[in-house]
Amino acid sequence: MSKDLETYVKCLDGAIIAFHSLKMERINIILQELWSTVYDGNDIETIRIKSEPMEKSLKCEIDVVQDKKFWHQF
Repeated sequence: MSKDLETYVKCLDGAIIAFHSLKMERINIILQELWSTVYDGNDIETIRIKSEPMEKSLKCEIDVVQDKKFWHQF
C-alpha cells in the first residue's frame, strides 16, 4: 500500500472513531434523561453505553451506575 493511502486510511479511521465517540456521548446524555424519567427505583442511578475502539471494530457494553460507581452488567 502506498504511503499516501496508508496516511488516508489512518486519518479516516481516526475521524470515524472521533465521530462515533461524539455520537455516543450524545446518546448517553439522552439515555440518562430518559432513565431518570422512566425508572422509579432508587438502586440504579443511570445506565450508559460504553464503547471502546478496537482494531477495526468497537467493543460495546452497557453499564449500570449505583452509588456513583459503574458496574458492568451486560
